[in-house]
Amino acid sequence: MYQIDHAYCNNAGCGGEGTPSKFKHALHSVEHIFRLPALHIFILVVYFLSAEHCLAQFNPQLAVMNCNNCHPKAELSIYRENTEQLYATLLQFKYEQRPALIMNRISKGFSDNELRQIAEFISQADDH
Repeated sequence: MYQIDHAYCNNAGCGGEGTPSKFKHALHSVEHIFRLPALHIFILVVYFLSAEHCLAQFNPQLAVMNCNNCHPKAELSIYRENTEQLYATLLQFKYEQRPALIMNRISKGFSDNELRQIAEFISQADDH
């Protein structure tokens, strides 16, 4: 995939003097591929690994607010107390079993579990 320029590694202190450290060689290889210093890459990796706890939980209320841009609240109210029907409809859109211009694209952006949460929220909410 990528060819490592070993002259780069030799110039960067990875080789030339005895046997190069595998760790140093790996760092220089990563630097060469991504054109970033290894410290920056290390900081990015630590950030993304530690940021997992900061990831927001899916909020069906926010998703339903987007539904209201095209679907009036009265239209969504037909699904009150009918979670399974709405969930089945959303899955039909997602898996293109129901014709649509936009809903099939939108529904593909959600996992099946998120679509279930949306259906539950709509069917249980008094006002969206």
